[in-house]
Amino acid sequence: MRLEKAQWLYVGDVEVDGLPDDAWHQWYDLERGLLLMCPLPGSRSWQVQGSAPAAPDGTIPPPTLEALQDAVDRISGMPIKLSNPTWLSVNKKNVRMVDTLRSGRVLLAGDAAHIHPVSGALGANTGVQDAYNLGWKLAGVVKGAGQSLLDTYQEERLPIAEWTLRTSLSSGDRIAEAVVGGTGGAEAGLTEETMQLGLNYRDSSLSWHLTAPGEGVQAGDRAPDSPCPDGTHLFDAFRGPHSTLLGLGATSREALDRVRSAGLPDLRTLHLPECPPAYGYTEDTLVLVRPDGHVGLVTTADGTADVLRYLDFLQAR
Repeated sequence: MRLEKAQWLYVGDVEVDGLPDDAWHQWYDLERGLLLMCPLPGSRSWQVQGSAPAAPDGTIPPPTLEALQDAVDRISGMPIKLSNPTWLSVNKKNVRMVDTLRSGRVLLAGDAAHIHPVSGALGANTGVQDAYNLGWKLAGVVKGAGQSLLDTYQEERLPIAEWTLRTSLSSGDRIAEAVVGGTGGAEAGLTEETMQLGLNYRDSSLSWHLTAPGEGVQAGDRAPDSPCPDGTHLFDAFRGPHSTLLGLGATSREALDRVRSAGLPDLRTLHLPECPPAYGYTEDTLVLVRPDGHVGLVTTADGTADVLRYLDFLQAR
């Protein structure tokens, strides 16, 4: 049985003898299957996941301690003893997603909205980013923004869900083979792909790029980190439920002052006399970073009106 063809896993919380409980033990074998054994902190139990051999008719024997023990014996080849199960189940490799992330007052995120093989290691990141994208929009509506702001959650995150399903299928087997071969995910060319740092919302209605296209970070991109003159980092400035207006370059200070004088709530400003290299602009620029860390607006250093118009747009949606 090749690992990428294994469709089912036995899963259980059991006690384990024969392994030290200070590490997560993993076996990836292209012939025998997958085995994961993780000690659960604060208890005597471990969570054990092992490939389940399917019968010729495609059915799987019920999850029992004996079946899980057989998977451990077959895959690990070690004298490991399982006992005292508190939970046993079967996990099937599924690739599914919803057609819509919103139906009236119901909004779906994470595994409620999309499910895929765990081998791509994308589930937690995708689910957390779903929630982070949605959270600030929910807060905005509670504070008076239009209900249509919530529609941009689906606009931005449904394409990411589709990407996640495609990538988990295409990269999951390559990751497993790289691990088995001892090369690791980086050598398999998967690091940037699976870290999701290059994903963006450039096509979103909330992404306004009002300077020359192709120069530096684009509206919709994840805002990069960079050291600040006071020794802090931009990520420190972004952290929290507010938006952050960056004034990059000496001439952007006046625009920041004008925006501050408008007394807008939930907006912080930060002047950086020199543009951080990570942002890549050759001209002084204003960059508005949303509460979820993505760039909403890029405009010129004198673009106060653009900033105010964008914030009004968010409120009026």
